[in-house]
Formats: sequence, structure tokens, C-alpha cells
Amino acid sequence: MTAIPVQSTTPPSTAGALPASSTGSTESDQASSALASDFDTFLQLLTAQLRNQDPLEPVDSTQFVEQLASFSQVEQQIRSNTLLESLTEALGAGSTQLTDWVGYEIEAQAPLRFDGETPIELRVEPNPDAVAAVLVVRAEDGTVVARTPIDPADTTPVWDGTNSDGDTADPGLYSFAVQRSAGSEALPAETPRGFSLVTEARLENGEVVLVLDGGTTQRAEDVTALRSAS
Repeated sequence: MTAIPVQSTTPPSTAGALPASSTGSTESDQASSALASDFDTFLQLLTAQLRNQDPLEPVDSTQFVEQLASFSQVEQQIRSNTLLESLTEALGAGSTQLTDWVGYEIEAQAPLRFDGETPIELRVEPNPDAVAAVLVVRAEDGTVVARTPIDPADTTPVWDGTNSDGDTADPGLYSFAVQRSAGSEALPAETPRGFSLVTEARLENGEVVLVLDGGTTQRAEDVTALRSAS
């Protein structure tokens, strides 16, 4: 299956910040503005009434307190509605970002699942100093199941699923390492990249974090290639 570079496709959204909505905010802003205007008018009328009231029959202050309380309740309700609108929009945007990723395979340095038949394609960076290389395959428990010599210049090695006994390995998760050497000198080992299925996506601190088959996590913004799992 051919990998699709993220940059040349329309990939799932990787935006960390949640988009802001305009419709709900506009309505809430209009309501708040209207409330502020009404409250200013109320205060002006209240002040005028207090200045011109009959000293012998003063207006009951309880009525003013009740009216002020009513305005306060309305103001709090509008603020609550604004907050709920923002939360709903944020959750909706976040859900879209997350569901877009699930079901894809992304390229990552992570354990890869072998189905018992399909060879696993890997990718490594070239090392011009290497004169020999070995692909080391480990099972989930860390046991080495295969050590296969490969061309040191090969940047796309493939494991066909054969173990050290020449048999086909059992289905499961396997990790890989390429060990290179320059004569008698061992060069730094490298963990190849391969395509892993995205089984979960979640928001953490405003970023989309992808959970891969096997439990490894990777930030969506670090994805360099993706493909359909089908």
C-alpha cells in the first residue's frame, strides 16, 4: 500500500487551538449590550426618582433591591449562556479533529502489528559510514525473534515475518531496530519507522494526541505520512 505524504493530501486537522464560533458569540454580545443599555437606563431613572421623591413618603428601598437583583440574575444567565455556547462549540470542533484521525495509519517509530502473513515495510535514515547492517526483530516481551542481515544502504528494509528458525512468526506486535557497523566499529542503532493504526485520538493541553496500536502515543503535528487502513 502506498504511503500518502501528509503535506500533499487533505489530512485530518492537527490544529491545537479550538476554533472560535461567531454566531453564538454575536447573539450573546447583542444580549449583553442590550442588558447594559437597559441597566444604565434603570440607574438613571432610579437616581432621578430618589432625587425627586417626597421626603414624607419615601420610596420603599426594598423595591429597588428587588429590581437590582432581577437585573443581576438576568446578567448572570446571559453570561452562563455565553459560556455554554463556547463549551459546546469547542467540544464539537475537538470531536471533529479527533474522529478524523481514527481508522488511519500513520508513520511512526512504534511497535508494529504483524498479521501472520503481510510483510512489514520499514523506513530508516541512511548512514554513509555503515558497511554492514542487521535488522533486529523483538516480540512484545522483548525476546529477539529474528536477526536478518540487510544491505547497509537500504533505507526501506522489509521484514517478511520469518523468525530465526525459518518459520513464520506468530501474529502480534513487534519492535524493530537496525544495527549498523563500520568494520569493527559499532554505529548507533536506529529505530525504523513504520505504519501503525490510530486506535484513539484525544485532546491534551490543546493538542491532538494519537494513540497507536500497541499503546504508543504521538502528537498529530509530528505526523509526516498517513494512509488509509483499508
